[in-house]
Amino acid sequence: MLEYLGGKRTRLDWPLDLRLARSDFQREVLRATAAVPYGAVTSYLGIAGEIGQGSAVRAVAQALRHNPLPIVVPCHRIVGASGDLTGYAGSRLGLKEQLLAVEGVRTEHTPKPRVNRQALYHYDPNEEHMYCLPTCGSIAERPIGRVTLFASRARAETVGLVPCTDCRPDLHPI
Repeated sequence: MLEYLGGKRTRLDWPLDLRLARSDFQREVLRATAAVPYGAVTSYLGIAGEIGQGSAVRAVAQALRHNPLPIVVPCHRIVGASGDLTGYAGSRLGLKEQLLAVEGVRTEHTPKPRVNRQALYHYDPNEEHMYCLPTCGSIAERPIGRVTLFASRARAETVGLVPCTDCRPDLHPI
């Protein structure tokens, strides 16, 4: 745990035992959430879509509310479709914000705490596996939905993404 908080451990190298999950649905939500990389965020809607239950956004939130392995299953990396930091350990959004800060994900208060999309690289699933600057096309105006936001180019490239050939985040970093 101390390695994680010090930014030295960015992934777990052991299989997750999800027998503590309350249902098969929660197990699927926990698996999808565990796959969200260090230094990245996605939305409850994105997790719902990932498990093939696109309309089950509230059920995903409830499944994460009862996460038996917080930090290990990084529910702090899941935000509202608007980017708002929502629902962490009851009303402990400050803790969610601190955990995201450890991972380099910048937030802002406008007036609620939310991810700062202008300071994050965007990946909207595409066949070329390209990530973008927040100024590429209309990506920043769309709800997060299935978009994954990365704290750095290195984090995006660690999961196999490549720079967009239009906005060139490799030449024009944030």
